[in-house]
Amino acid sequence: MKKALIVFAIYLTVIVSAIAQPKKVVNPSNIASEANFYIDGNELLSDAIVVKFKEKVVMSDDDAKTFSQRIDSKFENTLNVLKEIEKKAGKIRLVKSIKNADPNNLTRINKRTGKPLTIKDLSQVYHLRFENPVSVTSVINQLKGLPEVEYVHQAITLVYNFSPNDPIFVSPSQWNLTAVQAPSAWNSTSGSSSISIGLADQGVNFNHEDLYGKKNRSDNAIT
Repeated sequence: MKKALIVFAIYLTVIVSAIAQPKKVVNPSNIASEANFYIDGNELLSDAIVVKFKEKVVMSDDDAKTFSQRIDSKFENTLNVLKEIEKKAGKIRLVKSIKNADPNNLTRINKRTGKPLTIKDLSQVYHLRFENPVSVTSVINQLKGLPEVEYVHQAITLVYNFSPNDPIFVSPSQWNLTAVQAPSAWNSTSGSSSISIGLADQGVNFNHEDLYGKKNRSDNAIT
């Protein structure tokens, strides 16, 4: 009886553990993100956050070092907050977002006027990359209250808008593609060469550049 109860308890633990796992967000082909995102109930989790420090908080660009070795010890509050986040996030890596950003090289020449200008110092923008996904809202709230933090936000997600390079697309002869909202569909997927389609039509020009060499049957089907 005890053995049966132990087996049942282990089985129940496995089920509960499986149910409790955060669900990874899978992006469609036209969306790219610089981090992984997960949904846990109503909460958004991620394995990265972007933070911009107001002053030189991070003293070293050596990614191999721990954040404790790279952050100036005078910023004790920042170190303590990151150590607190680390309890849930596991190992935290500081990754410089703009590799060639140099605080000593901020002068540029305006190409239109030919006059010098000073660009914004982005050398203290870092991605905090976490070993385990953590609550985006929670981490942002913990960091944004620090006086040395200029801003903090979740990792960026880009949405690509696909437009065909066919010059005939914009002509009146292909009004039907816009009518069926084909551009919106292309933003979700642009198709795949592994998908076969059937053409229920006569007079198909298989020498057309979009079809040439792609016909996978040599016979005609008649119904």
